Formats: sequence, C-alpha cells, structure tokens
Amino acid sequence: MKQGIATLGFGAAAAVTAWAVHHWVANDVETLVSLLFALVPFVLATEAVARVPRAWAGARWMAPLMVSAVFLAVMGGFAPLMFGAFVDEDFDRFYSIMRMLVPFVILGLVFALRLGGATGATVRRASYAALLVMLSGIEDLMFQVWRGNDIPDRWEWAEHITVRLGGHVASQNEAFAFIAAHFVLAAVVIFAPIPGRRSRPGAGTDDAADDRAPTAVPS
Repeated sequence: MKQGIATLGFGAAAAVTAWAVHHWVANDVETLVSLLFALVPFVLATEAVARVPRAWAGARWMAPLMVSAVFLAVMGGFAPLMFGAFVDEDFDRFYSIMRMLVPFVILGLVFALRLGGATGATVRRASYAALLVMLSGIEDLMFQVWRGNDIPDRWEWAEHITVRLGGHVASQNEAFAFIAAHFVLAAVVIFAPIPGRRSRPGAGTDDAADDRAPTAVPS
C-alpha cells in the first residue's frame, strides 16, 4: 500500500515539474541551474517506476496495456506534433518536443523492465545510465557523422556541453572526451556493485533495499 502511494506521489510530482520545465526552461540551456531543474521530472519519474508494486505489475494485462499506452503516446502524440512542427518550419517547437520525447522513451523502456520483473535497483541503473548517454552529446556528434560533415573544431551549438564546462565552448577533442567520460560513467552505473549488498540466492526478487531511493544520482 505504501509503495503504491509512493509511486502515485512521485508520478504526480514528475508530471507537475515536467509541465513547469516545458514552460519555464528554454530550449537553449543557459545555466547549470536550469539544466539541473530540467532533470527533476526525470528523476521523480524514475523513482515512480522503480517503486511500482509487484501486485500491480503482476496483473497479466498490465504489461501489454502499458506498453501499448506508451506506444500510443509516441504515435498519437509526439510523432504528429513533430510532423506539424516540421511542416510549419518551427525548429524551436520541434526541438522542444524532441526534448520531451527522449526521456519519455527511456522511462517507457524502464517501465517495461519493471513490469517484466526487474528490481527497483535495476530500474534505476538502467534509467540513469541512459540519462548519462542522453546528456553525453553523442547525438551532436552523430548528427554530423550521418550527414557526412566534417566534425567542427568548436562545438558552439552544443549549449548543454558549454554550460557544464563553465561557459567554455568545447573543442573537438574536448567534446570527444566529454562524450567518452559520460559513457564511462554510464558503464559504472550499470556494472558497479551496490555498496553493502552481496550476491545471494533469490537476489532477483524485490526486497526493501531494492525499492529504496539510490544512494546517489549521477549528474
């Protein structure tokens, strides 16, 4: 019962803060504070998913229903909105929608993990590792690669990198190192052992430790 209430509470808080981020945080991240604030809904939603009670996930219709609902949100919401922004030649609106779509996809994937029996700890590992990949700047690099462009010497367009480098515009090598560092951190999140826990028979089942908040959230 308490776990279900916590799930609903975190979910509601995530929805409210997501609305605030969408309306208050500009596409071009200007400060580290605004970037961190933009991550709040994701952290809250991750906690909501990690705490979904086993009793809810155990219903045979829950997994197919929620997976279908997530797909419906993409095809009935995000996709047509992005098509409309493209047709209207409104890149700011297109990017704003994309900024919401990517974390939504991550959360949809970890929700499926939870409904499939993953522990809260596994959900958090997967979610925060994917978040680090999202923040790494890999899409900025691959945007140039897939278009066949030369990699720029200065990454002036990558504001999210500039902000985290204290206002310094990354050079090509600095950007590569920045991306690589995030992938290393993602690997640490995935593979590092949980402090104070030892492998034991039946560790795949939920216990109190699995559903507590993580000791640290990667930034």
